[in-house]
Amino acid sequence: YEYTNNGIYLTDVISFNEHWKAMLSGRFDSYLYKNATGNITDGNNSYDKSDIAKWNKVATSAFTYRAGLVYLPIPELSIYASAASFFKPYNTVYSPTTIYYDKNGNEFNPDEAGGQVYKPQTGTQFEAGVRWQRDWFDINASVYFMRKHNVVTSIGKLTVEEAGEQVEKTVQAQVGRTESKGFDFDVTLRPVHNLQVVAGMGMSDF
Repeated sequence: YEYTNNGIYLTDVISFNEHWKAMLSGRFDSYLYKNATGNITDGNNSYDKSDIAKWNKVATSAFTYRAGLVYLPIPELSIYASAASFFKPYNTVYSPTTIYYDKNGNEFNPDEAGGQVYKPQTGTQFEAGVRWQRDWFDINASVYFMRKHNVVTSIGKLTVEEAGEQVEKTVQAQVGRTESKGFDFDVTLRPVHNLQVVAGMGMSDF
C-alpha cells in the first residue's frame, strides 16, 4: 500500500494587550491512499508492477480550522476557550465479503472495487478551561464537547445465500452522528526542585 498526505496551513497568534490573546489557524489537507495485491519476488518487498492487481484508491481533501481566546486577569492565571474542526479519511475499499450501510441506514453496494466507499469522518470540538501556575504547583481544569459525523462501526456478522451457498459477511455501517463530552482536572506539585508529583482525574460521556 501507499499513502500520501499533503497539507498547507496558516496560523497566527494575536496579542491584544497583556490580558487578551487569540489564535487563528486554518489548514487544507489532500489525502491519497492506494493498495493492491501482488506476488513478492524475493521474500521481502520487491515485486513486479505488471503482476499486481488493479490499484484501489481513496482520494479526499478537507479544510479544517482552529480558533482560541485566552484571558489572563493576572500573569499566573489563564482562562481559555477554543473551537476546532477535524477530519479523518477512511481507507475502506470495496470488498465482496462485506455488507455496507450508509448514514441513513440504507444498504448500498459500491459498483466496482476501488474508490472511496465511505465519506471521511468529520467533526467539531469545543473546549474551555483554566490554568493556574505558581512556582511550586500547576492546576489545570477543562471541559469539552465533541461531535463526530460519518463514524464507521462494525455491526457484526450476517449469513446470506449466494449462488445456492451460505456465505458469512461482515456488516459495516456509517453512523450519522455521535457526541461525547467530559472534563479533565490535574494538579502538579513541585515540593523540591528535583521532585514532581502529578495527580489527575477525568470523565468522558459517549
